[in-house]
Amino acid sequence: MPKPLRRVSAGKLTPPIVVLGLLSLLGVCAPTALAATKTKALAEAEPASCAGQVFEQPFVAFEDLRYYVRAPGGEFNGPSAEGWTLTGGAHLLSAARPDGESGGTLDLPAGATATSPPICVTLAYPIARVWVDGVSGEKGVGVAVSYEGTNSELEPKGVGKVHSPNGAWTLGEFNVDPKLAGKEEAAREVRFVFTGHHGSESLLYGLYIDPRLHH
Repeated sequence: MPKPLRRVSAGKLTPPIVVLGLLSLLGVCAPTALAATKTKALAEAEPASCAGQVFEQPFVAFEDLRYYVRAPGGEFNGPSAEGWTLTGGAHLLSAARPDGESGGTLDLPAGATATSPPICVTLAYPIARVWVDGVSGEKGVGVAVSYEGTNSELEPKGVGKVHSPNGAWTLGEFNVDPKLAGKEEAAREVRFVFTGHHGSESLLYGLYIDPRLHH
């Protein structure tokens, strides 16, 4: 005797059209979602940049092939120091520069302070360099950074010092410390603060920041 046909409720069946529609939707959405994720990851990983900056190699003659950005007013050519704030006796004067030619320099006697205008940097700006010439004393110049919107804006953080042990122009180097303004990949503004140490007087010239370019 043949077995009776098994009845199945129509409510328990998924129509073929629905199945095909779901498969089609999954086939389209999966790669789209993956592409969107990759695009977001690439956007997040893309390094920040500072618009309008010009890169140059000012220290090739000294076996430094890195590219640098010149700080605004960093050559101290004008009487107003192009946005720098000078206090405590800091002033500009004409003197022999590192290349031997006469031109503007920044004179920092003991206790004097010179603060740069705001400069755009990113996490990829590790160091800065400046020429220093010791007029008297050996302690040189203290360097601090002041990042807008951070604790260092009111209390600049010391990042090193530059000095000239031989009483002649010496190429100094110090940290930029951009992580003081956060670890996220974004542009931020910093001011450099130079202070003449007690018992010393120094000349500064040519402030450059390294954006870590290797061409």
